[in-house]
Amino acid sequence: MKKVIYLLFTVIFAITFSSCGGNSKKSADDGWVTIFDGKSFKGWRGYTKEGVPEQWTIESDGSMKINGNEERKTLGLDLLWDEKLKNFEFEMEWKAPERGNSGLFYYAQEVPGMAIYNSATEVALGSTDGSGRITKTGPGSAFDIKAAEPQNAKVPGEWNKIKIIVNKGTVTHIQNDVEVCKYTLWTEEWKELLNNSKFSEERSPRAYSYLINIGGDNREGYIGLQEHGTDFWFRNIRLKKLP
Repeated sequence: MKKVIYLLFTVIFAITFSSCGGNSKKSADDGWVTIFDGKSFKGWRGYTKEGVPEQWTIESDGSMKINGNEERKTLGLDLLWDEKLKNFEFEMEWKAPERGNSGLFYYAQEVPGMAIYNSATEVALGSTDGSGRITKTGPGSAFDIKAAEPQNAKVPGEWNKIKIIVNKGTVTHIQNDVEVCKYTLWTEEWKELLNNSKFSEERSPRAYSYLINIGGDNREGYIGLQEHGTDFWFRNIRLKKLP
């Protein structure tokens, strides 16, 4: 009888432990949603467009590619995730060729006839020489607004990771698992950063009028991927909405 009770207790303990372990693993991924599955552009469309521009393709390895052409200067080839977001975390991997250039936008607004970068902050993405040189246009930076430091982007041809956290005005850029840039929107700090950039009230009044109140009255907008005339690759794109 004692043996039977012991065996029964062992089985119950094993089931309970296994169940707890499963719940822990599930909660670790709680809230994260893959928004590009490597098979289709479902949920994506061009900036100010209904569909996906033909320059965007899906590669055999499941990555998303913008096929660049430096002679093409067409407005509206940037890609949007078709849902306005307020507080969120977003992460993906990107790869640049030599002299590759792209960007990740957040809080983008769609204004016919106006480029996306006039209404949204751009997280710079692109090729680097691997020297670690700090500039306001280097990968992981808030483009021309605040530099990524340290500069830890990998050389062309290698995959990088970028994660941004946008939460109640505080924005954090995490590149290759290192926090490289942080700032707070709608503050005096933000105003000073803008006025020391190409998006200043003096140099670019139209962009400034959007960026000083980025996200508009509702403080929300689209995530976008930039077409900038060169090939560029993206994969493992995930999103987590925050309260």
